[in-house]
Amino acid sequence: MKLTVVGINYSPELTGIGPYTTDMCQYFVEQGYDVTVVSGFPYYPSWKIDRKFRRKFYFKEIINGVAVKRCYLYVRENISAKQRILHELSFLISSFFKMLFSARPDLFIVISPPLGLGVSTYLVSLMKMRPFCFHIQDLQPDAAVSLGMLRDSAFTKFLFLVEKFIYHRAIRVSTITQSMKERIVAKGIPADKIHVLPNWSNFDRKSFRVNGSRFRKKHGLENKFVFLYSGNIGQKQGLDDLIEAASRIDHDRIIFLIVGTGAYVSRLKKKAAALSVGNVMFLPLQPKEKLPEMLAAADVCLVIQKRVVSSIVFPSKMTNIMAAGRPVLVTAARKSELARTVTRADCGFVARPEDPGDLKEKLLEAFADATLKKKGENAKKYADHFLERESVLRQFHHHISTLKSS
Repeated sequence: MKLTVVGINYSPELTGIGPYTTDMCQYFVEQGYDVTVVSGFPYYPSWKIDRKFRRKFYFKEIINGVAVKRCYLYVRENISAKQRILHELSFLISSFFKMLFSARPDLFIVISPPLGLGVSTYLVSLMKMRPFCFHIQDLQPDAAVSLGMLRDSAFTKFLFLVEKFIYHRAIRVSTITQSMKERIVAKGIPADKIHVLPNWSNFDRKSFRVNGSRFRKKHGLENKFVFLYSGNIGQKQGLDDLIEAASRIDHDRIIFLIVGTGAYVSRLKKKAAALSVGNVMFLPLQPKEKLPEMLAAADVCLVIQKRVVSSIVFPSKMTNIMAAGRPVLVTAARKSELARTVTRADCGFVARPEDPGDLKEKLLEAFADATLKKKGENAKKYADHFLERESVLRQFHHHISTLKSS
């Protein structure tokens, strides 16, 4: 069976959606599928295109048996809302022509966001007389409106109409959480058309059989209680609240380690300097192979989200945190999928989003908690049962096999 997977992010990107698309495609290759990926040049989360790909419009390479067809996309650091639209539009156009003039697959799989990929792929699927399914990692219009990136306007209403159009035209729709499925059903899409296919830990279990002593020693964290945030540092995260909460905590053992890149790093550093915060350390994004060791070095891992975002998305970093057996502190609305997961698994703490005072209290509660080891064990048990890579990807395989036979 020939698959064409269309998504803006792919290997070697280490955070966000890219690693999951990469894992999925490589799994299908292992199952004997002929897989082609139409993707952009790697840029995330630094928002910089590597020199290897600059001044190129298209580029083809083979990565672990997957034919990866790279397409031009507009990228700028500190990107504005208008520039983000141009960024996505550039990829929609370049990938449309790449799909149009490539061999016809048996099935197209669209990874969203960007939402518009559903429209461009639908047009190509019509011309090539092949179906497409739509896999949603982020409800993009909902998130953009909630964050204030888009106002309630004619354009916004148009985006929601486009979204419904794509859902109705896709042969199948899938998303990563039950709460996201419920939102899609509320938009008028039949529940039996939507499958929940959660993200998984993109490491095997053996990778997490490490301790963090070497990482702690390298970065001067010995005898410290480490709260770790690792991942993209952007508008959705609201890490200003973490800096604010850290400024209110005066304990010589506690340190906040912020690891990652993104548009808001310099802003956070300036805020920490302005508040004279001495218990926060910044490190750049670490190589993927260092992640298990870094997670093992943390006493508590942090997943910080703004209020409106926490009810819409399920951060991909949660899967590796839980698989590593680390207790977690999240900022999330109580009815969100993120908060429900922490409560169901009994693996950590939930603070109110955008409330530095409550975050401070929960941080101190976690610091004093005598059951952190048990919470970490609970996290691992939950991940092994619900978020294990092979199990989730087998579901995805069954999902695709069902489409083939229908």
